[in-house]
Amino acid sequence: MNETVDINDTIDLLTGTAMQILISDEIWRQFGFDKRPRRGRVWYRIFPLRYRLEEYIFRELAAMVVVDLIYGINKSNLLFDTKLLLSIGIIDRFFEATSHMFSNQTFFEGIISTYSSFLGSSRTKLHESHLLKALDFLDEEELQKYTIGIVSLIGTPIFTGSYFIMFDDVIDMIENRTFMNTLHLNMSEELYDHYAHQISDKMLG
Repeated sequence: MNETVDINDTIDLLTGTAMQILISDEIWRQFGFDKRPRRGRVWYRIFPLRYRLEEYIFRELAAMVVVDLIYGINKSNLLFDTKLLLSIGIIDRFFEATSHMFSNQTFFEGIISTYSSFLGSSRTKLHESHLLKALDFLDEEELQKYTIGIVSLIGTPIFTGSYFIMFDDVIDMIENRTFMNTLHLNMSEELYDHYAHQISDKMLG
């Protein structure tokens, strides 16, 4: 018998699981930081070059955990419409959490790019696509730090097949459940239509 749950609570659970990874000091130490950087919107706007590396790392890691979640959702036995609602709900929550660092559209394009790389790369060489992309954004010193971090996180054995969240764990959180209540979103209806089409076509299709 399926358990009846609030779809918004499930999205918050999935998003919270992913966010815990991003705010872990340990993951930031892989890139040479003593702990996770904690800066507000003003710092990133006034000193965009000084804090470019940490902003780039956060954006890339955030895209990876979103890909983990949506890949797990897509692998589940849920109906397509339910997969879409969960996916866009997660992206909406991440939009709200990261809007002080980078634009929603920039972040979404990164998610699509990361998802495409994830599906199209050998799991043992997945880090290579991230290093190639970083060449267009980071200078030599920044790239060196980023390379060390990415290789240590997803480029060394034993790679599990996901970035940070196993898709089986995502499936366990969503299958055998009946979702109720209206999905609560911060984005407008127009943006919902835009992103829903992109998710359907490029991630769930």
